[in-house]
Amino acid sequence: MTVEQNVLQQNCHKHQQTFLNQLREITGINDLQVLQQALKDSNGNLELAVAFLTAKNAKLPQPEEATYYQTALPNNDRYISVGSQADTNVIDLTVDDKDDLQRAIALSLEESHRTFRETGITDEEQAISRVLEASIAENKASLKRTHTEVWSDSPNPYDRKRQENCPVGLKNVGNTCWFSAVIQSLFNLLEFRRLVLNYNPPTSAQDVPRNLKAIKTEYARLVKLAQEDPPPEIDYRLQHAIVYFIQSQAPKKIIERTLLEQFADRNLSFDERCRNIMKVAQAKLEMIKPDEVNMEEYKKWHKDYRVFRETTMYILIGLELFQNKSYVEALLYLIYGYQYNKELISKGLYRGHDEELVSHYRRECFLKLNEQAAVMFESGQMEEVNNGLTLMNELVVPCLPLLLIDDIEEKDTVAVEDMRNRWCSYLGKEMESDLQEKLTDFLPKLLDCSTEIKGFTDPPKLPNFSTHELCERFARIMLSLSRMPADGR
Repeated sequence: MTVEQNVLQQNCHKHQQTFLNQLREITGINDLQVLQQALKDSNGNLELAVAFLTAKNAKLPQPEEATYYQTALPNNDRYISVGSQADTNVIDLTVDDKDDLQRAIALSLEESHRTFRETGITDEEQAISRVLEASIAENKASLKRTHTEVWSDSPNPYDRKRQENCPVGLKNVGNTCWFSAVIQSLFNLLEFRRLVLNYNPPTSAQDVPRNLKAIKTEYARLVKLAQEDPPPEIDYRLQHAIVYFIQSQAPKKIIERTLLEQFADRNLSFDERCRNIMKVAQAKLEMIKPDEVNMEEYKKWHKDYRVFRETTMYILIGLELFQNKSYVEALLYLIYGYQYNKELISKGLYRGHDEELVSHYRRECFLKLNEQAAVMFESGQMEEVNNGLTLMNELVVPCLPLLLIDDIEEKDTVAVEDMRNRWCSYLGKEMESDLQEKLTDFLPKLLDCSTEIKGFTDPPKLPNFSTHELCERFARIMLSLSRMPADGR
């Protein structure tokens, strides 16, 4: 027997069983041979079979005691009753009345149709569901039995008998063993496991273009920001790494991957639409082949952006301290901010900040400190003199080579000469021998023309700034600087 013949035979048997169940419920006859004979005589016509059985049943002698066969309707308490005690409102199938017979058939068919309309489940599907439920329950019970007990019933469903109201089902004879072995073998493959564990239900076909459009719209917005010429207090590069990459002419693949990773961030899944966009971005990232993006170059660009943000923080804090006249603390921030900014600008004009601005305030900070130290020395008080010379020896003098190393910046060289001239002017003045001795020891260090940096301190530690806080403080300091006199800048 072929597979097709086997399936056809099973479907035919299922249809016959459903037909017999309907006859049994309508007529109340449980004799299987009588029902099968009615099925055969009516050639599968339910109405003819019911008519045949009821006509035949009417001729049989009825018992004296009351007998009821009831079929419940789903939405009320009405029943089709057969018996000597039925009310006048109930259809009596013991009477040979064709009208009552037709009404009984119509009610039975209406019940079946009503159930399908309300639940969307046919009688056959309900029967299959009962079979599956009974099979599952039996399989659970069989786990507690021995091997011989499990096979005490025949595995052939045709040899099994209905028990109470439970339908006859199929035993689990290991039909899924082959698939189970295959799926377990496949699950040992890392790629297959990744696909299974990372599977997300696909979004609707209409949402994918819309979500992809949202990513493209954001990219267009960032390109527009990169092309704008904002005021000094606004720097879009601090808000978006992609603006920094666009202005610095990073490769398109670097920009594309950065954009997708921003949308694929799980922290951005605020609502359903954000989650859908996140899934689209994640799918796009998975489609990028490893050879399409040089990951070393990708990491290098992102490292440069982190350096840009740190440089901004050095400059920002240095300018804030300078405005508060904390020149000692401000100097190191401005020195490191200038050095890091210079390295960035050497790679591209838009990779750093305005070099002239940072250079100006670094130079001004040197001059302010030199002025403070000179005033302390002029006081003549030994404690003040020592503090002033310590300030020059430990902070100003070690940093002077940074002003002299760049021959292009003429203003820095002029500032160094001004500081030296200020201290050399004390040589012709009368002073105590102790002061004269200290000045004599100090001047050779100040007049050393070497550009070698000796004993420079480590950079100050930076606090953690959020993007919002960084942009806000940057805007505030730049606005305040725009209101200050240029001082020869």
